[in-house]
Amino acid sequence: MFVKNENNFPMKKIVLLMLSAAIIPPLFAQIEPVKEYHEISKDMPLRKRWGGKCGEMEFHLDSLYNYQYRSGSWNIYAKNIYTYTTAGLQDSVLFLDGNNQLNRISRYIYDEEGNTVAFIQRKKYNDQFVDYSRTEYSYQNNETVTTSKTYDFNTGEWNINSIIKQIYYNNTGVHDSTVSFKLMDGIWLRYKKLVYEYYDDGSLFRLYTIPYTGDLFFAEYVYTRDDRNLLTETYETTFKTDSLFAGIDTTKIAKSSYLYDMYSLPDTTYYSVFENGQWVLQRKSKYFWGDITKDKKVTICHHNHTLCVSVNSVKAHLRHGDYLGACVQSKGEKSFLLEEQPAAMDIRRDIQVFPNPAKDILYIRGANITRVELYDLCGKKLQRYVNRGENEIPLELPQLPRGIYLINIHTDSSTITEKIIITD
Repeated sequence: MFVKNENNFPMKKIVLLMLSAAIIPPLFAQIEPVKEYHEISKDMPLRKRWGGKCGEMEFHLDSLYNYQYRSGSWNIYAKNIYTYTTAGLQDSVLFLDGNNQLNRISRYIYDEEGNTVAFIQRKKYNDQFVDYSRTEYSYQNNETVTTSKTYDFNTGEWNINSIIKQIYYNNTGVHDSTVSFKLMDGIWLRYKKLVYEYYDDGSLFRLYTIPYTGDLFFAEYVYTRDDRNLLTETYETTFKTDSLFAGIDTTKIAKSSYLYDMYSLPDTTYYSVFENGQWVLQRKSKYFWGDITKDKKVTICHHNHTLCVSVNSVKAHLRHGDYLGACVQSKGEKSFLLEEQPAAMDIRRDIQVFPNPAKDILYIRGANITRVELYDLCGKKLQRYVNRGENEIPLELPQLPRGIYLINIHTDSSTITEKIIITD
């Protein structure tokens, strides 16, 4: 049913992603990683390359500004500044508050092969920066051993926490699960397992976090991409249940929206959560990139023709609608969704789908609707409703599991696709 995604990350290089058992980032699925560069967060890779055979433009992330949306205005609350080694690896991250006061520093230490051997965090204490966390890494076969030391400022002692992460791949070499062991009272005990499932296009569909005691957590994703396969929106629903999937509780419904600059670099990410029947905008992140291009010529797409041009002329090309890299064809959404015709943007404004999230029934309101089809995220058609001239269609949702679904809405002139969320 699913085809797992191979991101070409060697086991030694993905340790930072697995350190906090964080969800694989939405953008990570659509931006090809460069294996010698590390991820800085679950949202953004440090470096991005655009180009082709005749040359590339290369950028690295210089800084990241975080804003909260309050009382109708944006207020900056944090800034991250990134530094790099001469080899291009991440060296440190400086964390500042909204008043530009430095309050925390993170630093990476590497061996001669560029593998991470330590991650050190420092924060301000009594007007001095002191180490408060140190994580050391060692590698053997499919195992990553992490030893974390956290300083207790009250007792003045270091608390040691040792973890072994065993990373597993399927028979095609794709990473599909990670089992973590924790050293407790001198005995290594299994305490958590991560299981990944992917769409056919390689983007993450579901992540299970399965503890060996307690509740089970999992998250489901829906992605929207533009004609160049750049990610434009991510919908995430997080669930909690027991091992028998009895009594599933929705813990979070969130949405991320992405904007890009003229170089197709992520420019701004907007974060919203679904609360009290509506989307609530909470925060945004603004990215600032540095140009570290070394090539004199790069590949661009000019009027559907792939060309080699001078780096100095790239900006002029981009201003006229060209883009970096070889020309690509639209991939659309999932294969079971119909490609929207040009008229779709016009009729989308005249069609309403409510309530969303829905429980027992969903209404589709609009003129000239001929039929409606409901799909799950695997592409299975669940319902089909043929309209008989009504302007408001009631679509019953009997006994469907909570989660994210997709509907195709057909009119006389076009077809659009909408995402819906079903809850209890």
